[in-house]
Amino acid sequence: MKLHRIIPAIALGIFFGCAQAQDILTQALDKDLAAEWNASFLSCARALKYHGEGKDDRALAVLSANAPNEPAKEHYKLAVSKPKDAFWAQVAKAGAHPAGAPPIDCQADLSARLDLHFGGAPKAFGKADDDAATNSFLALSDLLLSIPPLGFGGVPHDTVANTYRFCFSDPDGLFAMVKSKLGRVP
Repeated sequence: MKLHRIIPAIALGIFFGCAQAQDILTQALDKDLAAEWNASFLSCARALKYHGEGKDDRALAVLSANAPNEPAKEHYKLAVSKPKDAFWAQVAKAGAHPAGAPPIDCQADLSARLDLHFGGAPKAFGKADDDAATNSFLALSDLLLSIPPLGFGGVPHDTVANTYRFCFSDPDGLFAMVKSKLGRVP
């Protein structure tokens, strides 16, 4: 075989090997992070806050302190090197829509949850809008940390939080709706 045919084949093999390893890490992270949200919601929300403040070492330390197991801590250390905010976006959204849960509508459900939140915690709601201009992770943590343990108006805490975390897939849309609910037109 000629070298010019072997090198591309090797490169392609390495690429697919890395992609497969990344898929395995992503699946492991989703499982670890979903377990962590269930076990220690406040720590996860605080980790997002620290990340939003640019304190990534502190954010990773908080996240790792409550990791469900030792392999999870190693997964976090590996994943934190993902490009830009990819790891932290995965942290924010992991387990937000558990299997078998009803679908979350990022228009109707989000609007209803934000209305309840504004009625129950308007100051934190305004802070989230202000922080969204600086960092969406900081703004998300503002919303998450201001949800009372019993939720709002009969809607449980986890339902409200999971709606915000799930809809964080489109942070611009999420925080545009927050801004709109406050009557602040861009």
